[in-house]
Amino acid sequence: MLVSMAAPLIINGTSVVAGVWFSDKQRNIATSLASLSMPLGNMTSLIIVAFVFNGYILSIDLLDNGADLKARIKKLLIITNCIDSFFDLGLFIFIREKPGVAPSQSAAEKTP
Repeated sequence: MLVSMAAPLIINGTSVVAGVWFSDKQRNIATSLASLSMPLGNMTSLIIVAFVFNGYILSIDLLDNGADLKARIKKLLIITNCIDSFFDLGLFIFIREKPGVAPSQSAAEKTP
């Protein structure tokens, strides 16, 4: 529920970031690419799940082999957390709040 309440803020935040970091000619492309990042992330996570649970059919087989299922879920969590941590660390190291030089007049103006 908390994620669903925060989703509009994250989705609409892409236009704010594009307004601060990109010039007028580049904003549409930047907003489009940033908006595509969420579906691409979902697609990537589904592909990872398919590789981790390769050969499993959702049936009674899952209930019979609970230890293997727990091991695969643990492996899935470790893989996705490593990927997330890698990209988050890159964001914390390389991304600043604002660019050194404003890319446009509207980005240079301070909003109240």
